[in-house]
Amino acid sequence: LKLLVEIKDEHIWHKQQVENGKWQAKEMSALKYCEQNGLKFILLFPKNFDNFFKTIEIDSLNCNESYRG
Repeated sequence: LKLLVEIKDEHIWHKQQVENGKWQAKEMSALKYCEQNGLKFILLFPKNFDNFFKTIEIDSLNCNESYRG
């Protein structure tokens, strides 16, 4: 599916990185890497797990159908 997934939690380290600008620099680097390598960047928090896995399942099924035809 050509994804780069970063899994985060709502912990103090992430919140501090957002506040001091470190997270924004990391995110920009990840987005640039994905653009250069044909990937999609996804930031995933525990509250989004279910929706993410449903999306992956649907995308995977769509990929399999296109390969069959």
